Amino acid sequence: MLVDGRVYCWGYYLGEFGVYSTTHSSTPVDVAGISGATAISAGLSHTCALVTAGRVNCWGGNDSGQLGDGSTTDRSTPVEVVSLSGAIAISAGAFHTCALLDGGLVSCWGSNRWGELGHGLHAGSATPVEIAGISGATAISAGEYHTCALVADGRVSCWGNNSSGQLGDGSTRDRSTPVEVAGLRGATAISAGGRHTCALLTGGKVECWGRNRWGELGDGSTYNNHRTPVEVAGLSGVAAVSAGEYHTCALLTGGRVSCWGSIIPKSDGGFIQQSLTPVAVTDPSGATTISAGWSHTCALLDGGRVSCWGWNNGGQLGDGSTADSLTPVEVLGIGAER
Repeated sequence: MLVDGRVYCWGYYLGEFGVYSTTHSSTPVDVAGISGATAISAGLSHTCALVTAGRVNCWGGNDSGQLGDGSTTDRSTPVEVVSLSGAIAISAGAFHTCALLDGGLVSCWGSNRWGELGHGLHAGSATPVEIAGISGATAISAGEYHTCALVADGRVSCWGNNSSGQLGDGSTRDRSTPVEVAGLRGATAISAGGRHTCALLTGGKVECWGRNRWGELGDGSTYNNHRTPVEVAGLSGVAAVSAGEYHTCALLTGGRVSCWGSIIPKSDGGFIQQSLTPVAVTDPSGATTISAGWSHTCALLDGGRVSCWGWNNGGQLGDGSTADSLTPVEVLGIGAER
């Protein structure tokens, strides 16, 4: 998203570019028909943008109704989410999407196979439904098949798939309505990843819970899932946290970035790079925002440039190639010249 409210996308094409194309793009392309965007979120095969007047537009795959337009028809250009107004934040999961509404309510739409819509029913919905039992929310984050909300007093509630303990309630039982993360207080931000979740706490510490197959919880262990929060080892001064599929990254005060977990898992179960505790990213410096994806990460830098690193088989690093990179590469054509 650019300062003028336009949206650019790159990487795998599954409709989420918002243009009439059937190929991947390793450089940014302008999404058709979007202006005035104030926030964006990309799911597995769809993308959504928060636009003026608290409305939401989505595009891409729609087999589970994750675009929220009342249909299950894929869209190669943006469509407006129906019956939704007053949205102040959005988050796209694998096959569902959620919006934080003015007043602290949360609405979700799309797949509900694991209870990720949080309305207490088993059926999915192609239009927004209000989450049962959530009020006073200040932030939301949709993971692969689960969702979490930051609520009053720094507490966190989660719902949906809980196979790895990613809901943080001490169990592995799926939940179709919100449950409170056990023992967590003082959270200021949350990020739901593939099958793990992390919270930024007052004072700049991070706690994570859920799957730890790849070390994505950052506590120095692996193959050791945690059903309740554990502190990320050796990490302080954190300004933001973002959980990906197999890894997690933190933005530190001063614009540095540290990450942990696995980068670029291989089909044989191995990996190209892994760390069970945070390691500093070799550049960028001056980062202001970070976002961890499936097996890659991107950082917004001072001056409006973007750098990405990790897996690049679909051009998701945006550098014009499909070569993986274990260090940041600059996304082409994004910066002050736009």
